[in-house]
Amino acid sequence: MSKNVFNDSFPTNAQEEGGSSNINNHGGVVETRTAGIPSNREWIIRRKVEEKEIRNGKLKFHYHETLDEVYTLQGGNKAVKSSEDVSVLLYDVTDGSAVEYQTSLLKAPSGVPFGLRWGAFIRDRRVKPNEEILLSCDATSGTFQLKLLRA
Repeated sequence: MSKNVFNDSFPTNAQEEGGSSNINNHGGVVETRTAGIPSNREWIIRRKVEEKEIRNGKLKFHYHETLDEVYTLQGGNKAVKSSEDVSVLLYDVTDGSAVEYQTSLLKAPSGVPFGLRWGAFIRDRRVKPNEEILLSCDATSGTFQLKLLRA
């Protein structure tokens, strides 16, 4: 996922061609996002899938600073205090395209702190135990990218 932010203070084509010297710049900030595939160094987690994660429909992760940041930014104080699920987007980038899933990230008060629901991904990809996954996330947008590595 790449994010580009720029200041929209350029004149329109009509203003430019008309030679208008009185250009009203509205100066808004424009943000664009693309769901691309991260390079190898941007994948934050690489590991094998366990059978119970397939059965439960939930990937479990030990503490990771980026996951904590996603949870806090997407959930606000309410979710952080009560350990509720927070909505996130999960992109399947296995085949080079980005298939979107609306899902949730949860944070347990103890034990393995993070869980990412991924039931639809499991069904669509027919994930098997011991297959390897790569996970990347963007904390500011609350989006995850998941890639299934098959032998």
